[in-house]
Amino acid sequence: MKNNLGWVLHRVHRYDEALELFQELVDYFADAGQPARERIARYSVAKTMRLMGDLMAASLPTDMLQLVVNKVSPTGLAPAAIGQTLRKAVLGLIPQDDATASASLQRSSPFVVSATKTPISAAHFDVVRNLTGGLLQQHDRLVGRKLNPHADNLQRMQSHLADLLS
Repeated sequence: MKNNLGWVLHRVHRYDEALELFQELVDYFADAGQPARERIARYSVAKTMRLMGDLMAASLPTDMLQLVVNKVSPTGLAPAAIGQTLRKAVLGLIPQDDATASASLQRSSPFVVSATKTPISAAHFDVVRNLTGGLLQQHDRLVGRKLNPHADNLQRMQSHLADLLS
């Protein structure tokens, strides 16, 4: 019954609700010891998630997507291979540093605050700089304006006020 309802919801594009039903079925059939039906429910979950991912990817312009590879290590996938597979240049690499990340979680303090000298923090700052400063600076060069167009007026007013007060 839930399987049929899930596929009806899937057909009318209510994918979140369908996914929830399919996941309930996976749990139910696993607990009931019915591996064949559990496999069918897992297929339904996978198909719905794949469709949802495809829809999200299709709705975003590719130039708005940036690729940051997390948990980079010598034993993991090569970042260049990931970029080549996704056909995107890698914007940044965050190294795997389980010790710093765990300590940060235990202290309830971001590692960029509590462990600023670590490679993971430096990589995080590089990614943020590339996403914000780098992109904003490129935009401003294209448009030919400063980040704060009122900065010159503010400096003149401060200078004038200082002259008046002296």
